[in-house]
Amino acid sequence: MDSGERGGRRLDTDTCMDVADEEAGPSQGIPVGGVRCDTCTLGGDMDAVPCETCPCKKMRRGSGPSRRRSSSDNENEGEGRPQHTGQDPVKIGRSGIYALAQSENSNLLNKSVSASPPCIQRKQKSEPTMKTSPRKSYEDDTQHLSSFSRLLDRGGAGDSNMNCNYGNKNTASHISSSTVCIPSTSRAYTDYAVAMQTQVSCFHGDSDEDASQILPLSLVVNIFQYLSMPDLLCRVCRVCKLWHQAAHDPSLWRHIYLPVSSRVTDSILNWLTSLSDRVLTLDVSDSKLTTFTDEGVMQILQKCRHIRTLKLARYFVFSDDVFESVGKFCHLVRHLNLDGCFSISDKSIVAIGNGCPQLEHLFMSQCNRISDEGMLAVANGCPRLRQLRIDQCVKVKDVSVKALVAGCPLLEYLHLLACSLTDDGLQQLAKLPRLRMLDISNMTQLSSGCLENIARSCKELEVLSVSLNRTVDDECIKTIVLSCIHLKCLSCVACNLTDKTLEYIGRYSKTVERVDVAWCGEITDDGVRAISETCKSLRYLGLMRCGQVTMETVDELIPLYPQIHYSNFVLESRKLLQRARNDGHPVPLHFLS
Repeated sequence: MDSGERGGRRLDTDTCMDVADEEAGPSQGIPVGGVRCDTCTLGGDMDAVPCETCPCKKMRRGSGPSRRRSSSDNENEGEGRPQHTGQDPVKIGRSGIYALAQSENSNLLNKSVSASPPCIQRKQKSEPTMKTSPRKSYEDDTQHLSSFSRLLDRGGAGDSNMNCNYGNKNTASHISSSTVCIPSTSRAYTDYAVAMQTQVSCFHGDSDEDASQILPLSLVVNIFQYLSMPDLLCRVCRVCKLWHQAAHDPSLWRHIYLPVSSRVTDSILNWLTSLSDRVLTLDVSDSKLTTFTDEGVMQILQKCRHIRTLKLARYFVFSDDVFESVGKFCHLVRHLNLDGCFSISDKSIVAIGNGCPQLEHLFMSQCNRISDEGMLAVANGCPRLRQLRIDQCVKVKDVSVKALVAGCPLLEYLHLLACSLTDDGLQQLAKLPRLRMLDISNMTQLSSGCLENIARSCKELEVLSVSLNRTVDDECIKTIVLSCIHLKCLSCVACNLTDKTLEYIGRYSKTVERVDVAWCGEITDDGVRAISETCKSLRYLGLMRCGQVTMETVDELIPLYPQIHYSNFVLESRKLLQRARNDGHPVPLHFLS
């Protein structure tokens, strides 16, 4: 082995620098072979693949014999080749060169072949050019990303991090006359960046056909799923024909959300639901009084028979016929939100119960016209029901609860706030072992014994609200904490509690995160300190209107237990004032202290 060659690298005795056969790039101007070109001083041992910088359109393959660099080469270096004045160019590997070479236009390649000497043309015929890059996986991984980036920034200057000087048209001549300078010295990063830049630069057309070739319609549609409805209708569809077609794809209009809408009429809603062959979600909650008509909504429900989620919450002007049409036409609905629809009656609920057997979520809070007749139909016709919310339905009594427990054994979420229930009906809830969330607040006839029985049977409870029940005392809370080992949230607002409740929670519970004992006048500083010290999982403690809890104690505990959010009137007022001050409103500083 020659003394100047060690480990595949050759020591140049003339210039005192190492030259690697594999890493020598066109930007370095390292000649190869015996016969030189007059312009770039490159040797004749070339392939016909166009060179990146040389006007002779030749680029070495790396397979020819290597020779040492002479002083004449240094004199001729840079002739016929643009000089880069920015960052020093790094060495580009063979795969990076191939990526640049493959970006040449076939017409330019043919011209370069015809303009090259006959000896080179004969060599091209005998040794065909390599078609694929050794690192083609880089190109495959970045094809969609680079193409989409180029599509969004047509005519731009490209990626500034890659430092490539190509023009707006990004033709092959622009690329071949630029110097690729990448700040990283990693060989893999260099080849990856060159391949990615080539993919970006290959697209230089302005027609929709070119856009569809580099970015499939299905990929555009998937990207548009993250945009809002105004963006799709008012902005995206006006960019080009491809985007217009993608913005009107049926898959983008299967979920229509129009909450708090004031300018959407029957005709607009009808047109939106006509864009898709299968509307699955329709949300028109909190719309204005004069937005839709009964006839328009009934026509849409009759058309959207595949709907799965329907939200008509707090729509006061709909007649009972609109809600009845839900049971007539939407037989596949699973999530139905009718909160605050005061006009709905048992007639509509019976139709829903008989016509929606796959119903899983039903919310009907503040629908005070609903009675046991409608709830019996739901219990008998919706066996898959998992979540039910009928807060403040004062006409719902024990008969409904018994029927729900028997007909809907999968219930996990149950809101019964202020319903007309007694221990006779509430004790049936102990037969629901899957129950995880239960709200039985403001039950005037609830006894502590009944509540303890429910806690012993429903061991999977995570959220429990027993607020506004004066029969709930310290011993009842102790039983709840000991029985419900997964309990995370406990609301006991305005109950008959003392400091022992907070001590029991801190001593026996390892999972409770939120405790609200607002309006419990017997809670003092000692109870707040006890639960703060012993309950390691506690994150929120509600102390609103707890008169015996002083601000001095709360201010003392806040820095000691920063993970706990203490809530009382003074602290919440400070937050509101601080928010107002941050928004620019004049708030005196002494109000925040």
